[in-house]
Amino acid sequence: ELENLSPREVLSDIKYDYDPKILFRSMEHIERRFNAEAEFMQIVSHGQVHKIEMYANMIDLEGMEVRLADRVRNAKNYAIIMNTLLRKAAENGSVHPIHINKVSSAFAKKIELQTSEQGIVHLLKEMARKYTLLVKNRSLQGYSPLVRRVLIHIDMDLASDLSLNTQATLLDVNPSYLSTIFKKETDMSFVNYLTDIRLEEAIKLLIDYAFNTQRFNAIHLEVFS
Repeated sequence: ELENLSPREVLSDIKYDYDPKILFRSMEHIERRFNAEAEFMQIVSHGQVHKIEMYANMIDLEGMEVRLADRVRNAKNYAIIMNTLLRKAAENGSVHPIHINKVSSAFAKKIELQTSEQGIVHLLKEMARKYTLLVKNRSLQGYSPLVRRVLIHIDMDLASDLSLNTQATLLDVNPSYLSTIFKKETDMSFVNYLTDIRLEEAIKLLIDYAFNTQRFNAIHLEVFS
């Protein structure tokens, strides 16, 4: 007899078994989660390091939607989504894509290396802090297009010729004018800014070298002990 009924008549006979109270609570939960996510991403996009610590410590997997039987894979998928959201937050914070891509790619690799839910929770907290610091330290918001281009040139290749005259030639402006506007917008002279960035990079390389050396020595001792 169903063959003789219209689609509307067939659907009218279907009874949906749900509790309106449960549905309402579910809607409230989803709304709170989305509002919390929006507030969280806003903090990241503004580079508010003093606030992100509190939010990072609250990160867990309790409210995560379980879509797969493999809980670790499920958590990894959640971390991938979070990495994407944080990328957008950094982009909204006026961070150049070259920095965002570097951080995002590094975390994408770390996510796949995780073997436990707890490890993923720690990684999510690290992601929140790292992206917020990225915005704080690398945001181009408030700078003129000219100064933005200089800052990007410096970040892209610290080993190249980054003299003031070279930058002015590349941008087709007077070196004196570039020096003046750079100091006005960054509160630092071009030379002092470049020196600080190179020193910061040198310290980072030394820390990475020390860490990798220590790790190599630990593995060497374990293998040959």
